[in-house]
Amino acid sequence: MFPILLQFGPLKIFSYGFFVALGFFLTLRLVVSQVGEIGIDKKIIYDLGLYILISAILGSRLFHILFNLGEYLAQPLSIFYFWEGGLFFHGGLIAALIVAIIFLKKKKLNLGQVADILAPGLVLGYVFGRIGCFFAGCCYGKETNLPWAVTFHHQQSLAPTNISLHPTQLYSAGANFILFLYLWWRKNKPHYAGELFWQYLIGYSGTRFILEFFRADERGIIFGLPFTQVLSLLIFFLAIFIEWKRRLSLPKQVNG
Repeated sequence: MFPILLQFGPLKIFSYGFFVALGFFLTLRLVVSQVGEIGIDKKIIYDLGLYILISAILGSRLFHILFNLGEYLAQPLSIFYFWEGGLFFHGGLIAALIVAIIFLKKKKLNLGQVADILAPGLVLGYVFGRIGCFFAGCCYGKETNLPWAVTFHHQQSLAPTNISLHPTQLYSAGANFILFLYLWWRKNKPHYAGELFWQYLIGYSGTRFILEFFRADERGIIFGLPFTQVLSLLIFFLAIFIEWKRRLSLPKQVNG
């Protein structure tokens, strides 16, 4: 589509980087607007947001590099071209979770409560990230003749050009926007601390597993399936198991 959103002489604003930044800003604003409900200082959330951003970018980039090691060994400087795409979401999620848990434990905050506030914002940020993928051409779909197929023509697109493809980036953005709406509605209903976060993982990993069947970009193969699909399935069942255990052990501990 349009990998470069705007250009002023030598200065380029890449679409992917712009939408990722926009998604992060909106996520942070959304989360900060809610922390007063549980009595958390906004400064703590701003600090947490910065740590999550840095760890998510580094973690997702590291995973992407590991699964495309040959390409980056041939062009080492491209490791630092974050704005052109190439972020492995699961790697960022794992890194961000580890950093967030350490940070929140150090601040002696309730992990479940904070996770529930973060969940809808994380999904919304992801939606904008996938829109950025669409503009950049990364995470592209398989060839198709469906009427809503998309064709990339820009020479700098990360997707194959002049071929009709599934708009998998938009599939993902649409599915996760529905998940965002559900979580935003659910947050005002009774729930135990951490429930929304586990439901976020169930919804995200479940839809991700299905959408992987339509993707064509290289993501590494394990057990005959893309690694991201296998990882999504593992997270899906793990989150369901934890959600089930929590419901059994804490049936009366809910937030109104």
